[in-house]
Amino acid sequence: MAPPPAAPGAPAGDLAPPPGDAAAPPPAPAPAPAAAAPAPAPTDASLAAPPADKLFPDKAAAASDDGGKKLTHYTVSHHDSLWKIAGKKRVYGDSFQWPLIFIANKEKIKDPDVIKPGESLKISREVGNDQLADAVKKAKDTPRFEPHSEPREKLPIEY
Repeated sequence: MAPPPAAPGAPAGDLAPPPGDAAAPPPAPAPAPAAAAPAPAPTDASLAAPPADKLFPDKAAAASDDGGKKLTHYTVSHHDSLWKIAGKKRVYGDSFQWPLIFIANKEKIKDPDVIKPGESLKISREVGNDQLADAVKKAKDTPRFEPHSEPREKLPIEY
């Protein structure tokens, strides 16, 4: 009779005990799986995205390189509009306040739709509630943008 094959993982020279041999210990039972605690039900707060500064800390640091102070001047960049500028957190944080920028810079800007990269614009910080409400109303009353590159002779509303 041939010797039984070696047990898996056993050195090549060792032989596995024959089945039913009383000297061989029984195999150990597999460990029972740990009972997993049920996950808590999601809440509205847990479904919200984390703040941008937590997702992109480098961008947040770059955006607030002056400590997050509100700007008093803004230099126009390529593809900027008064709407985009007013919506920036360090300007007004509300795009509907763009008429405030236009009114504060009437000596430079003849048409709110036509601003040029490199222009330095004043950002008015001393604005009363009445002025703010009036600016938002004017923004809402302004007709939709129609592309043009030269200032219009007559603006659609009185700013």
